[in-house]
Amino acid sequence: MEAVLFYLLSIFSGIAFLASLSIYLRRPVEFYLKVFSFYLLYDCVSQIIGGYLSLHRHNTVLFSSVTSLVSMCFYIYLLRVLIQSRRAKRIFLYCLVAF
Repeated sequence: MEAVLFYLLSIFSGIAFLASLSIYLRRPVEFYLKVFSFYLLYDCVSQIIGGYLSLHRHNTVLFSSVTSLVSMCFYIYLLRVLIQSRRAKRIFLYCLVAF
């Protein structure tokens, strides 16, 4: 079952990355959309590496922690870009610091 999950996650992450490349066909493209394609590539590669390490019974705690940290930083950046209101951005920042 683990091997099936390893291949399915890799395939679907790769499909998401390939679909995100279609954003480069349109002009003009916002910067966060360009960065999103690279994030999906990073996510696909990190899932492949993490799955490979876990299939071979290696400890993946540090690898998963670093991957989660990078993902969370990207999600925070994406929220900051997508939120338009200055007041909402300030509230988001206060909640982030309080958390």
